[in-house]
Amino acid sequence: MTQAIGNTPARRGAPRRRLRVPPHIPRLAVRQRASPRALRGPAAALALGLALLTVLTGASGELWAAVTIAPHRAVYALELNQARSGSQVTQAKGRLVYEWDDVCDGWTVRQRTSLTLVSRSGMAIPSNWTINSWESKDGLRYRFFVRRFHDGGTIESVRGHAELDGPGRGGRAVYQDPVEREIGLPEGTVFPTNYSLEMMAMAEQDELPAWRIMFDGFGSDDLLGVSAALVSSLAVEEPASIDSTMLAGLPSWRVRLAFFPLERQTPEPEREQGFRVFSNGIVDELLIDYGDFSIDASLETLSALPAASCE
Repeated sequence: MTQAIGNTPARRGAPRRRLRVPPHIPRLAVRQRASPRALRGPAAALALGLALLTVLTGASGELWAAVTIAPHRAVYALELNQARSGSQVTQAKGRLVYEWDDVCDGWTVRQRTSLTLVSRSGMAIPSNWTINSWESKDGLRYRFFVRRFHDGGTIESVRGHAELDGPGRGGRAVYQDPVEREIGLPEGTVFPTNYSLEMMAMAEQDELPAWRIMFDGFGSDDLLGVSAALVSSLAVEEPASIDSTMLAGLPSWRVRLAFFPLERQTPEPEREQGFRVFSNGIVDELLIDYGDFSIDASLETLSALPAASCE
């Protein structure tokens, strides 16, 4: 999910670099080691069917049952944390609205993000995007739709769907926009919500680190290798960024993810993510790291979404 939003002046003696803005925030903290690329998404920064989880990890039903997602709406304030030496970014400010919902036959993720970066030359570079996705609870079907806006109009969209042939098996992904195309998905591929739920289950059981192949449809890299590592397990008494009954008394973990584009094998991850995730899937303490600059994503408000009426 890579979106170019403008050029910035290059450092003297350095090649010119195109400044890029993330179209997706939570799987949420990314270190860009190469040229700046888009942040992919708690869909990780996080947003797994029982059969898929069992095949991929050998996890028991008891492990899967321990993961209960709270449908919720979270609002994050985005601000510049740090601009490293040589960075072209001097200011950053924005807002992310993230919704993770249970719609009976699957999970939906809805995101609305606005972010403005200011370069050393004083040029303000605004970017606005939305993401909508649906993923079946058995982890086998997935739909995605991403739009980026400028001056009130849509300037880019990515739309498609994907399906696996069975738990742990391969499948295919079909893009309708911006160009019609089809790609194969190898055995062991997971979709974003399945990956997020599996990661939480494995963190609770202290079964990280773990490696998975993930498809989300958002970026220029069709498939990602993702390595998850547990940084720490936090006591239930550890306070969250905000007071909320949705977070009180719940276990949580600090997790770090490293992303490797499978089509471009590199010795180091292209980016990394770090965040605190609660046992109900809510993400706190977000840091978006692009390598030469980083952005704080501070949880401002949190509310429950109405429970679905499932027959």
